[in-house]
Amino acid sequence: MWFFSKKKHNERKVFGFLCDPKLAFGVKMIATQLETPIYPLVEHLLQLGVEQVYPALEDEDFKEELQEHLLNEHLLVPALDQQNDYDKAAAARMEKEKDKRMEAASFLVRILEGRGVPPEKVKATLKKLVAEARRLREDSSGL
Repeated sequence: MWFFSKKKHNERKVFGFLCDPKLAFGVKMIATQLETPIYPLVEHLLQLGVEQVYPALEDEDFKEELQEHLLNEHLLVPALDQQNDYDKAAAARMEKEKDKRMEAASFLVRILEGRGVPPEKVKATLKKLVAEARRLREDSSGL
């Protein structure tokens, strides 16, 4: 397989910490379904989390709420509680933001299609804009 011939990068860091067995099992199941090693999946999941949390830390209320959640629900607990209000609210906020982005993108596509711009060109341009926004965000955050 092609990934066995790839060289590992020396600048990668190792995070050695305990985690909830349910999370470990979930990651193993996803990696099995994707037919990939675990570490790139975990790295991707961490990347997504950093991209969502880091920009939101500018909001002091969010920051305090997250800090309280991490200290009360994650630090030194024997196992994660599957049902807690913070995680439910965070998931709802993420879903709401995703819906807003999809509505905005759909609105833009409809306007441009109505003006004769081919859907393929709209999709390609949106992909370029998303990639550029991600690059700019990474450059500005130092991640």
